[in-house]
Amino acid sequence: KKTLDLVGLICKPEINSSTTEGYAALCRIASLFAARALTSGGLGQEVWIPEFDAALVLVERPGSAALRAAEKPPAERLNLVLEPSLVFLQQVTMPAVAFDADLEHRRMEFLSHWAVFYRHYNPDVVGQVLQQLVQVIENPPAKDGIKLQRRALDTLVSLGKHGALRPLQLEALNTECQRLAAKLTPVARGKLVEALAAAVAASPDLEFSRRSQLICMMMDQATAA
Repeated sequence: KKTLDLVGLICKPEINSSTTEGYAALCRIASLFAARALTSGGLGQEVWIPEFDAALVLVERPGSAALRAAEKPPAERLNLVLEPSLVFLQQVTMPAVAFDADLEHRRMEFLSHWAVFYRHYNPDVVGQVLQQLVQVIENPPAKDGIKLQRRALDTLVSLGKHGALRPLQLEALNTECQRLAAKLTPVARGKLVEALAAAVAASPDLEFSRRSQLICMMMDQATAA
């Protein structure tokens, strides 16, 4: 914990921060770790889970702390955090050379913790994350499928609570909820409705009339057999 606190202090964004030091440097180094882990160092064998986890731990808490600091004036600091964070996020979401349930669980856990970033990015960034989550929810893998589906649903709830979804993405998620409802267990279906409800509640741009319609539709989905 003390080490991460020190990293967070070093990574505190300043207007005169360099792209070769501080938080940007941390993201760049962690991205290299993540890339090596996902490709097993270019050997094309099993993924390196400890190295992948280490890359995420390096940036997970310091990144969120840096964002909170950068969201305060002056505004110039924000891009100093968002740009290197996006590069790291894109690396983390790259496909692994081989499937591993533990790695995928840790990846989705990280995506949940970093939900605070998504409202700052282009909707396409959030759309790619949503696509990965829906794929796991709809077609959980044979190994540890229930565990991974539950993690994907929890991550989806986190995205909703942090206001990561734009109105168009909310509509797309509502469509997915209706499509997937019959395929899911009651528990998973309830979690999917929870994610949509959280997203509706956290979306300031959604028209009030449409908000009411979605809430009514969610109630129907929650009580559907």
